Amino acid sequence: MHLVSNLAVRGQIEDLQIHCRHGLTRSDSEEDFEVDTTGCQERISFGRRTEHEELCGFALIPCPNSSNQCGKFRRKGLEEHLKVCAQYRCQYSVKGCEHVGTKLNVEDHGKTCRHKHSAEPPKCQALHSGSSEELRSSIKGLSERVSWLENNQDALVTQVEQCNSAVSRLSDTVEDLVFQVEQLTIILKRSSLYREMSVTSIPETINSSQSISPDDTLSYSHAHKQLVRLKTSQSVVSTHQDVWSIPCVLKCIGTLRGHRGSIWSMVSRGHRLFSAGGDQVIKVWNMENVRLAKCTEVLEGHTNDIHTMCVGGGKLYSAGSDQAIISWNLENLTLHKKVENAHDNIICAIVYNGKYLFTSSHSCIKVWDASTLQEVHEMPDLHHWVRALAVDAKREKLFSGSHNVVHIWDATGSFSLRGTIDHSLGSVYSLAVTKQFIIVGTYNQNIHVYDVNSYQSIKALVGHIGTVTGLAPAVTGKLLFSASYDTTVQIWNLDTMLPMQTLSRHEGSVNCVVIHKDLLLSGSEDMEIKVFKYFKAE
Repeated sequence: MHLVSNLAVRGQIEDLQIHCRHGLTRSDSEEDFEVDTTGCQERISFGRRTEHEELCGFALIPCPNSSNQCGKFRRKGLEEHLKVCAQYRCQYSVKGCEHVGTKLNVEDHGKTCRHKHSAEPPKCQALHSGSSEELRSSIKGLSERVSWLENNQDALVTQVEQCNSAVSRLSDTVEDLVFQVEQLTIILKRSSLYREMSVTSIPETINSSQSISPDDTLSYSHAHKQLVRLKTSQSVVSTHQDVWSIPCVLKCIGTLRGHRGSIWSMVSRGHRLFSAGGDQVIKVWNMENVRLAKCTEVLEGHTNDIHTMCVGGGKLYSAGSDQAIISWNLENLTLHKKVENAHDNIICAIVYNGKYLFTSSHSCIKVWDASTLQEVHEMPDLHHWVRALAVDAKREKLFSGSHNVVHIWDATGSFSLRGTIDHSLGSVYSLAVTKQFIIVGTYNQNIHVYDVNSYQSIKALVGHIGTVTGLAPAVTGKLLFSASYDTTVQIWNLDTMLPMQTLSRHEGSVNCVVIHKDLLLSGSEDMEIKVFKYFKAE
């Protein structure tokens, strides 16, 4: 079982204000502490406790010359004590000198000490001799062990490989068993459903899209317990209105690995998932059968991090730190067109509205003809990074997010400014627009929801403890998925504006989320894509 620390609680605990322990003393009852007026009076946060107390000037330090004779002193007063300490020993005490005095006295004594030129006592010589023998014996033993390891290295490697192979076979067997059990569960539930609807025929086959892929660490017993406890319907979600409806639960069913850098962007089209990031390539994943999902193509063309992608008009568009825009043919996955130096800075966001392509960078939004990639227009009067873009459901408006403002632009041809949403929430890092809401993810760790028509603020969704880097509303408009620097994905109910579930499966910042059929996929700084499956709760 993988334990995930509760970052919110841990952060609150670390912010608690406490007294330095060097400013406290036992009360008369010996059962409690009270403030020591002669000690440290500073109040510190719990998270800084160790750092502060290790250097605190009021810490009690025993005299290095004789803790029994001198006792303990505050760290800041120890230096003064050592100037007058009368417990310094002669440097020749190992030879038998018993002289003790102040530092200056001992230094003067050492010049004429009668033990200065005498040999070490027999006892000391014996100790040194014994230590040398022990060292020689230890070195000999270690040398023999190293020699044995070198001689048996190949055998050990072979054993490890055999063990790994056995574990792999067992893992495959368990995975197959889990899959078979889940497929049987699907068939049984389908049979029950059809009987209730008085339908006499039951499908003989199950589409590959109905597969449920177990996570790498998921065992059958664990899966069974989860099924019983959550009481979720394991029947495959079809494309009717129940997809992404509430109540529901998401469970991690697997991980896609292969990237060698942070994953910054993902998009889905048909049975394919496209992912890109710090390794400068776009990976194409065949998601037709989730259980057998794998990378089938790698698209190369960028020379730096790929930060953003979108699809439309039979094309995949990508852009990033190399300041280039590339369009790819979705049919044969070949490079169609490339625009070098499309911006003067990193390209942060890219969206498509059917006719035009919009890209954003520092103080700049550009409009391109989606077919030819010819520049059409540049939005004026922008003064900060524009990190997020989105279009409305009708594709008539473009929404852009920068520092303390969301701009609303015409997206049909005039590209005029049609409105603004001013706020004091910091830089906008993510945007999403539904039929009802404009949803804004900001640097201040919150998600802010506005009315799509009036632009009035409706609610702040509070739950993340890091910048909100990605937003993905479900097609039903009932659910919202948010990604954050805090390594989590949050699920929100847009009817009640309340959190429903936290997905904590990554070990780094979650940079993007995308919905693919009945799956939610999240890409992270940890170079992994987690696959979560939607289950309708009963």
